[in-house]
Amino acid sequence: MSDQPDCSGKSPSVPQVLTNSWQVFNEYEKKPATIKGDISIKYPFDWWDDFFAEIEFDDREIPFANRPGLDKKYYDPTLIAAYGLYNHNQFLLNGDILRRYTALRMADWLQANLQDWCELFFAWPLEYDEPFYGISQPWVSCQTQGLAISLLLRVAFFNNDASYEETALKAAKLFFVSCDAGGFVSRFKDGGLVFESFPGKEQALPLMGNIFAIIGIYELAHYFKDRNQETVFNSAVTGLVNNIEGYSFKKWLLKDLHPSKRVAGKTEVATIVKLLNILAKLSEDTILSNRAKCWQENYATHISALRYFFRTRWDDFRFRKVYSVNK
Repeated sequence: MSDQPDCSGKSPSVPQVLTNSWQVFNEYEKKPATIKGDISIKYPFDWWDDFFAEIEFDDREIPFANRPGLDKKYYDPTLIAAYGLYNHNQFLLNGDILRRYTALRMADWLQANLQDWCELFFAWPLEYDEPFYGISQPWVSCQTQGLAISLLLRVAFFNNDASYEETALKAAKLFFVSCDAGGFVSRFKDGGLVFESFPGKEQALPLMGNIFAIIGIYELAHYFKDRNQETVFNSAVTGLVNNIEGYSFKKWLLKDLHPSKRVAGKTEVATIVKLLNILAKLSEDTILSNRAKCWQENYATHISALRYFFRTRWDDFRFRKVYSVNK
């Protein structure tokens, strides 16, 4: 069971739909975007082309999740937000207008499926169990919220539509709420700020999810010139810088700070290295980029690669009864 409160009992559950269900507004009802600062038109992280190669889609081309243990088709808001950002960047790269409209469809799905959470907040709950962390549905993740915010802000800017901004601001409130109260705020052992992706009985604190969340907060702060978000961003970066070494295990990179000490897979390492370099640039902190370089180099030698292979196989064996560890 999750340590988060059972927010599902406090507000009615919104069933997922097989097609987008957003309301159509005319141009007279549309309010222009209210951007006060700036935002990079391109999302700073680029997904590999084959990352989305095996996903399935419904008849409106909304992607389904493909996760271990799922026995039915499921819309994963984390995947949908990431796919929207990927298509947004592809549109900027090659000018394919279909890519832009795909990103728009993903943003519209997020708008239509934002749900009440703990009566006071809004989120995109994940409606599947996460057995490794002992989490029962529904639950929320900082990675989902961070990616969704980044997509919504770009669509708001491109479409000059304040409704996407409003959705992003609603979603941002959970970055000021503790995990115990249904939000994302957690703490490293030294008290530093960190955001949780898997709010289970034990802290998980995956590095990847935390950084995607921090990027979303950075973009909110700059888009709206919001000092509160800027303060949260700086605090989150400081917390990560002061605790980044905790993610090392015999020169390897750990998936998270869970007591299981699972080593990150090759794709996860590549992703986290890219994210750390992005965050280092945004925060102008070389500690993060230097740590990323070390982790990347540790996987480069033949001896390290062999040791890594045996370690990941051992992780697979240790947790074979839960589900296969992502590679």
